[in-house]
Amino acid sequence: MFLFKVPKRRPRGLHRRRRLHFWHHSREWIWPSMGIKPTLRWMELKIKRSRGTAYKAAMGAAIGVGVCFTPFFGFHVILIYLLTKLLRASFLVGLVISFVGNPWTFPFITLWTYELGHWLLGNDGGNQPALETAPGFQDIFSNYVYFWNEYIWPMTVGGLPTALVVGAIVFFTLRGNIRRYQKYRIQRIRAARQRNKERAEESRVAALAEKIKETGHAATDKVKTILHIDEE
Repeated sequence: MFLFKVPKRRPRGLHRRRRLHFWHHSREWIWPSMGIKPTLRWMELKIKRSRGTAYKAAMGAAIGVGVCFTPFFGFHVILIYLLTKLLRASFLVGLVISFVGNPWTFPFITLWTYELGHWLLGNDGGNQPALETAPGFQDIFSNYVYFWNEYIWPMTVGGLPTALVVGAIVFFTLRGNIRRYQKYRIQRIRAARQRNKERAEESRVAALAEKIKETGHAATDKVKTILHIDEE
């Protein structure tokens, strides 16, 4: 039922109301205070409890993961919004699952898409002359053609097939799991409502019986039916 299980007795993370400064939010994004596995469990519950069908949640998760493999850093939220609107998926789920792209995974994602892109394009480690110094923002804008040919375009070529494959795996894995969880949750809600209804009925009958006992009045036919009293 659940992909990530965590013990109930575990250290709790920093509450949202106590994250007063930008540094607190940045630290939570880099290394969650409640731990990696509980964070993954939180993401799983957020996806499964989202409103809508299993398709919307699973497709939103697939989009959120797939966008992380694109080199358009800073525009991932916009891409997630446009793709979720186009494919009628859940934007909230896509935004939550985009946590996959974080400072710990971006170096591996970038290296993978860069090498795969050059391999698919038939380049051996790039075909542009290297810069003499480490590039800055001014160098990126002044050498836009170089960075496009050497980095952006190969990472796009390598990122798109990776995003499709990983997104498909996430979609088909989560869709069935979410469907089972939604059925399980509906059954639990119905069972809880039935238990609450039975408890309320028992309380009402007990209160009515106590009232009759205190007043000493004879029970009417309707009250006898409620209290299940058999006439002698």
